[in-house]
Amino acid sequence: MPTIQQKLQENGSPRATIETDEERTFFLIDIPCNRHCLGVPVIRDDKKDDKKDDKKELTDIQRVLVSVISENDKITIPEMARMTELSESTISREIKRLRVDHKILDREGGRKNGHWVITK
Repeated sequence: MPTIQQKLQENGSPRATIETDEERTFFLIDIPCNRHCLGVPVIRDDKKDDKKDDKKELTDIQRVLVSVISENDKITIPEMARMTELSESTISREIKRLRVDHKILDREGGRKNGHWVITK
């Protein structure tokens, strides 16, 4: 694990996390991928007057949703919930954040015949 953590830090990825239960009947290791490898856009906040290069960071859930939508722009919220094992309300909330806060996702067309558009 120390080697994995070191390599993740070197390439700018978040740290790996390990979960288990008290009886240690399982280990769940999440090794996140650097978002640049996934083709997920880095969002710049151009509204700030600072000279710093401030960026809005996408959460892990948001990165997964952008990846899923980029593979199938007609996917529905219930389908995303089944794929990710998250609730439909969580998916809806994160999609709203992608649309309103990050402005990288939009929806064209209606519920039945519409599709998602990744705008940046």
